[in-house]
Amino acid sequence: MEKYLVSIIIPVYNGSNYVASALKCAVNQTYKNLEIIVVNDGSNDNGATKNAVEPFLSDERVKYIEKENGGVSSALNYGIDHFNGDFMVWLSHDDMFHEKSIEARVNAWEKLGCNNKIITFTKTRYIDKDGKFKYRAAAKSRNVNNVYDVLITTINGCSLLLPKEVIKGHHFREDMKFMQDYYLWASLLKEGVRFKVVNKKYSYNRIHGKQVSNNMDLLIKDFNEFDKAHIEPLLDKKDYKQLKKIIYAFTRRLSVRPFYKEYIDKYKSALKNKKKWNLLNSLHVICDLSVSCMVKLLRKLK
Repeated sequence: MEKYLVSIIIPVYNGSNYVASALKCAVNQTYKNLEIIVVNDGSNDNGATKNAVEPFLSDERVKYIEKENGGVSSALNYGIDHFNGDFMVWLSHDDMFHEKSIEARVNAWEKLGCNNKIITFTKTRYIDKDGKFKYRAAAKSRNVNNVYDVLITTINGCSLLLPKEVIKGHHFREDMKFMQDYYLWASLLKEGVRFKVVNKKYSYNRIHGKQVSNNMDLLIKDFNEFDKAHIEPLLDKKDYKQLKKIIYAFTRRLSVRPFYKEYIDKYKSALKNKKKWNLLNSLHVICDLSVSCMVKLLRKLK
């Protein structure tokens, strides 16, 4: 048996359509030393979710827990408080793993020196409602060492291998709906944690019509909280280089996130007041703005 126990937390709410697929890929991992905890977050589907899980309970590694509805962060936090493994892995009930996903993460972590300040994570592929691979434009996955990296990297929460020493005592913010994971990753960076990418697309993120809609008001609310906690402090730290990189990234993404303009203006003004903004920086923004406008135009033509 493998040396380390890995706990897979599967939060589910009214997920009878996909939870069996998630469980199947969990129990069939090539890495066998697993604890699989299904947290039913108050499903109100007349027992359909529970019925979908029951065939897997004959596997002694699978545990089933029911709690009152509180949202995905609440279900994950319950899992954080109760898992027994050396590592925690999150698997959304509608997502899937390659059969070697856990093995690849653990092997990568061991090769990096078994450092409990390192989180390994795999790259992500996207699947449709039927589990078929589909193309979706997304930011590249890369090593994450600072807030800028968090903002410009695709970090699928289900792709991470979280050492117990890192995640125990931490929780996802239950008042957030869209950025609770990125908020936590940025918080962990402040404790010296680093994220190292595994060059394998072993996490599968399902795109389907029943997912939570992209409520822009809630996204902006979450981003305001992220900004106050993780971007504003860069000014006090005089990390002007990182702030400029964030401004450039926001400018390139204006075609899909118009609210970034508020933050671009805010930090450009702050840097100008500190005499840390010059003509070259302005030219960089103009170039990035041109890219954003071109992308927006191409979308309209489609």
